[in-house]
Amino acid sequence: MKIIITPRRHGVPLKSGEKLPTPEENSARIAEGRRKMVESIHRNFPTVKILGIVGKGEVLAEFPDDDLELPARMRATLEIETGTVPGQGPPEPLWRSDIQPTFEAVAEAHHGKEYRPTVVGIVRDEDGRILLVQSRFNPDEWMFVQGGIEERESPLVALSRELREEVGIGPRRIRSRPPRFIGVADLDAEDGRTDKRGFLKGKRYFIFEVTYRGPEKLKLQDAELSASAWVSSTLGDPQMMALLSGVRSGKRGLMIGALIRILA
Repeated sequence: MKIIITPRRHGVPLKSGEKLPTPEENSARIAEGRRKMVESIHRNFPTVKILGIVGKGEVLAEFPDDDLELPARMRATLEIETGTVPGQGPPEPLWRSDIQPTFEAVAEAHHGKEYRPTVVGIVRDEDGRILLVQSRFNPDEWMFVQGGIEERESPLVALSRELREEVGIGPRRIRSRPPRFIGVADLDAEDGRTDKRGFLKGKRYFIFEVTYRGPEKLKLQDAELSASAWVSSTLGDPQMMALLSGVRSGKRGLMIGALIRILA
């Protein structure tokens, strides 16, 4: 099965006084977009064979005939890595290199009341599998362990609390000390969704990777979670993509973006 894949190259409105890109600059942008797309395909989908370049930026790729869902999974991953059209579609996470996981950053977020500080724990077992948990309120939504950070908590303290409360993982079961910090991302709330605690824009996620050693079956918080699953850490894994398919677009982008940073 052969498919032509086009890099997502989106036009951004020019700022006042900004000049149009020259043909050479535009060609360079196209080439860079194609290069990143091919790198992503090689990294995440080794069974896909790149056959050559078609037109200015497209590439011709050959997919295994026995995996009909692979093109859709690959397009979803490429969309996360290359972004969406500015100002269109559902909100996408904005990764912040200027914010660190400190008590002060949490206090500032609470004071500003724009993005609610939230901790995320990507739990991996000693075989490298990743833990996803199912929301009791929305059976289609599978996610990483997560929860709000209180005003007088640091992200690491909140992470320890959420792991213990949601899935019964105490400090003695955590092999990685301290947990690996992955990054901070802001995610605007979707239209019609309001925050119960009065934050105006959305959530600010402080994301960590945790290595867990212990039994596969976990003690879930019944009030919020209904099931758990250990899935392969490969982005193209059918089980992982199937579970993430029901997650809201912006949150799915956050999850895949975090996984890309872990697995890169």
